[in-house]
Amino acid sequence: MNPFSKEVNVSALGEKKVIERVCARFGSAVPPPPFGPGDDCALMQSSGFKKNVFVTSDAVVLGRHFSPEDSPAIAGGKLVKRNISDIAAMGASPFAATISALASPNISLDWLDEFCGGVGDTAAKYGIKILGGDFASTGNCFFSAHMTLWGHSDGRPLLRSGASEGDLICVTGELGASFESGWHLSFEPKIEEGAHLSEIGKVTSCIDVSDGVASDLKWLLPSGSCAEIWPSKVPLREFGGCRATLEKALCDGEDYELLFTFSGEMSDFNDFSRGFALKFGKSPIAFGRIKKAQSPSEESALVIVSNGSRNVFRGGGFDHYHP
Repeated sequence: MNPFSKEVNVSALGEKKVIERVCARFGSAVPPPPFGPGDDCALMQSSGFKKNVFVTSDAVVLGRHFSPEDSPAIAGGKLVKRNISDIAAMGASPFAATISALASPNISLDWLDEFCGGVGDTAAKYGIKILGGDFASTGNCFFSAHMTLWGHSDGRPLLRSGASEGDLICVTGELGASFESGWHLSFEPKIEEGAHLSEIGKVTSCIDVSDGVASDLKWLLPSGSCAEIWPSKVPLREFGGCRATLEKALCDGEDYELLFTFSGEMSDFNDFSRGFALKFGKSPIAFGRIKKAQSPSEESALVIVSNGSRNVFRGGGFDHYHP
């Protein structure tokens, strides 16, 4: 469906009616005021919160996170799911959100209806209430939507800090070729898996893989350390008779798996992995270990270790300002 129209577009309605239409398309995910849209702010009663409250914000941009050829409903769902993935990486579950959009005047109303329907259906699926937001005009043939999402938990928060030298480097699923395979749209955020990891004392840090392991893993490394990667253990995504390369698995991003560190020997991890598989039907994979850097060039780097050789990995993950 073409996102843009010369005739039936948002400029034909005006801002107030567009917002009313958008909220209607969000469906059951929109509660009545004062918790839902209708006032200057959403009123959230603190008695409904669990011990820890988390907040994150992420966006989808037409032409970057999804294409004009993609289903607008699936693109709307991606907006919700990529925000949920951040909440899941903290060991929490989502409960409320606000959404803002930048849309050119020629955005098709039919296309916008489907996008918002995808947002609303996905939010309702995960128990998220949409509380309000903002809608603004921008240059021609442009659309982006931005979500701020709240989550909460009673358990131990999973942080990026906490890993130590000797910890295993692990991931909950396959990596690489997310756009070629369509995984960047079809993934499911790991809410229950994140909550389970927060209960395991040997899990020392966690992050979701959005920008690629080569970028995201560096957030977990303590000062003076490196990430030794065992290339034969890296789980490569398979799709349509194809298989991601090691470079794609480490660099592509948009995997939305949970990347975490585990304190213990491989036997400890294997015991943990068997219990994880019984609970979720899939085993996490340990594919490296945090070690002390052997040279300045190895500090905060990924080092490929194979057949007795050590090579600093030169590839990088996604960076908005360094393509």
